[in-house]
Amino acid sequence: MNRELALKIVLALVGLLFLALVFPLAMFMRREPALSMMLSLYVTLGVFLLLAMRNPLASRSLIAFMAWSSFAHAAVMGTQALCNPGSPHLQGSRCRSRELRFRFESFTGSGNFQASGKYSRSP
Repeated sequence: MNRELALKIVLALVGLLFLALVFPLAMFMRREPALSMMLSLYVTLGVFLLLAMRNPLASRSLIAFMAWSSFAHAAVMGTQALCNPGSPHLQGSRCRSRELRFRFESFTGSGNFQASGKYSRSP
């Protein structure tokens, strides 16, 4: 199995997983406005990940955004877990976000955008 096919499979799985958050979004819309806002971002990202599945190489910036935003989310949740050690629901989410970021980075390769707008791999 080549890397592009594996990336398409992962994009489809994560995209469908994020789209599945529509149901909890509808349930928590009135009770938890902050949670529903966060879920709406994930649902929207799920739609775009499914669209990126068609041509992953052309959507590297979206995939990189997903990976880095997961890392930022893990950093915030990790900081909150350290500041609030009595909150058990914060302990597992930093590991899941970090794992998801590194999985996507391993498929896309680490790299930077050049001034020309092309994505290049770092040695």
